[in-house]
Amino acid sequence: MSEREKMEKKREEPKKSFFEKLEEEAKADAETAKNFPVLARAILQGTSQTEDATVVTAEGKKHRVSIRALGEGEIIDAMEQAGIDLADLGSIKNFKANAKFQHIVCSKGIVGENWSPEEIGIVLRFGVPAKLSMRVLRLSGFFTPSAEAMDLFREERPAVV
Repeated sequence: MSEREKMEKKREEPKKSFFEKLEEEAKADAETAKNFPVLARAILQGTSQTEDATVVTAEGKKHRVSIRALGEGEIIDAMEQAGIDLADLGSIKNFKANAKFQHIVCSKGIVGENWSPEEIGIVLRFGVPAKLSMRVLRLSGFFTPSAEAMDLFREERPAVV
């Protein structure tokens, strides 16, 4: 198949959403992560929802980490520690607060080690905490709220009599 045919075939494929791409990347990364040594001081057992991820250190070396889902309280605590509101997540205007939030989420989400947010910012290459925190938040259900949670925000309408 020529390059031109490959390009045409790629254009014909349906466009994937951000979350579909994120899910595919997470699955591929979880498989790839198995090929690298664990970046850990000690491995602890006990969390129920985990997956492996590949991280790149500031020196450019790849390592495997296990990440876990965070509870709602842990996510809210991370937002409070970073001094950021839900509406400001991802805003370039609050880059420092967003980066701090990502470091805190990574710190809480890495299984087995007690990495401080400051250590995360020093040990991992720029941009890696952003990707890793997105995976932790996805695993936590942050991007797909439950129907029950959404009902809390639905407008109540007066009963029809």
